[in-house]
Amino acid sequence: MSFCQRESTGTTPFPGAVYRIRASTAVRFDTGFRADLKAISKLANDCDALFVLDGIQCAGAHSTNVEQDGIDVLACGGFKWLLGMAGTGFLYVNERARDRISPVLPGMFAAKHDFKHLSYHDDARQYETGSLAYSLFHGWQAGLDLLQEVGVPKIQKRNLTLTDQILSGLHALNFRILSPHDHPDERSAIISFTMGSSDANKQCAEKLEARGILVSHRGDSLRVSPNFYNTAEEVDRFLDMLA
Repeated sequence: MSFCQRESTGTTPFPGAVYRIRASTAVRFDTGFRADLKAISKLANDCDALFVLDGIQCAGAHSTNVEQDGIDVLACGGFKWLLGMAGTGFLYVNERARDRISPVLPGMFAAKHDFKHLSYHDDARQYETGSLAYSLFHGWQAGLDLLQEVGVPKIQKRNLTLTDQILSGLHALNFRILSPHDHPDERSAIISFTMGSSDANKQCAEKLEARGILVSHRGDSLRVSPNFYNTAEEVDRFLDMLA
């Protein structure tokens, strides 16, 4: 979580005003720690700051409600849990944030078609910087349809079941688990652990990949991220390979 403050320029709706931003990621990419969004939102509101959230490791895998969680700005790519491709994503900006944030690099679709006056749309379209990759978004639709068919609450429950299985196996193998796992509300579908050293982690990742099991080697840790379409048998195979 970070806190920053900047003085606005003359291009903002309120020249000379000072705006505060409290920024956070919903889920950390390395450990899988899931933040308490309502608590962060309260901290932001207490100092009249905008709550800006990076949702790329959360959206599609965990239920998030921008209104109930008090999120002013939500930025998210589509190529992870949302089953999209690189180049897809979305930006949510609520009315409170739109009153404070002016477009910086507006594109052709950010304003109304008026050749005499620059009149931005009154919604988040004003922040679009250029043309969309429409073919990618049409392809992304299939992934979004699948998520909607299954339902994110069911996906979240399924992923926690799979990670329970992984955590039990890692404990049995006496591997050091780096992800928080004592409190369910801090958990996500990301589990990080270590074999003891960066070299051992690298060798493990390479051996697993050679056997068709993909994990992420990040610095001094290994990261495994099952999703709802994975099976218990696949998790058992992963744990057997570790053993």
